[in-house]
Amino acid sequence: VIRQVACSALDTAEAWPTTGLAEKLPEPPGRIESIDMNEKQLRASIDRCSDAEYKAYIESCKDMGFTIDAERSTEDFYRAYSEEGYLLDLSSYSSGEDFTITLDAPLEFSEIAWPTSGAGSLVPAPQSAKGIIDSDSSTFFFAYVGGTSPDAFAQYVDACSQAGFNVDYNRGDTFYQADNANGVSLSLDYRGYNTMTVRVDASNAG
Repeated sequence: VIRQVACSALDTAEAWPTTGLAEKLPEPPGRIESIDMNEKQLRASIDRCSDAEYKAYIESCKDMGFTIDAERSTEDFYRAYSEEGYLLDLSSYSSGEDFTITLDAPLEFSEIAWPTSGAGSLVPAPQSAKGIIDSDSSTFFFAYVGGTSPDAFAQYVDACSQAGFNVDYNRGDTFYQADNANGVSLSLDYRGYNTMTVRVDASNAG
């Protein structure tokens, strides 16, 4: 059952679309100040009516399946995936005056070959060969890697640490940041939905 969330106190400046990514979400309460949507992302700014309506909208999004790897560090923030891999971010700002909606389409992974030269070659190849290499050069590398569970992420962090990325490190359950002895910087992030990012910056290497 999808909760019906409405706000009669304010007129809608823009109509909520009935096509594209907007179909994946319930119509938000309040006044739609702006909305920008393409095939990969939807971003909307909403003039909120009340805390109760914002919280009800979060529950309505849950009813539509946004419950996987959910994060809610505060009452004003909610982040979760759907079963299809859509990523929803809800955040309120301005002391409860408005909130933003961001919905990202699922990443389209394919088989990748881990680089044997350049910045990416400085870190071990992950267990999974499913991903997207977004940037690959002699000084910078960035990739999304799918098929990576939280346990596999932790194992990859260990592998990178053993490979020398253990200088000034900072580690948590979902992130790892460290340099190696040559000043190459590594940043790993577990994004949820069995996906991590690998970022290697060798621009300051000695």
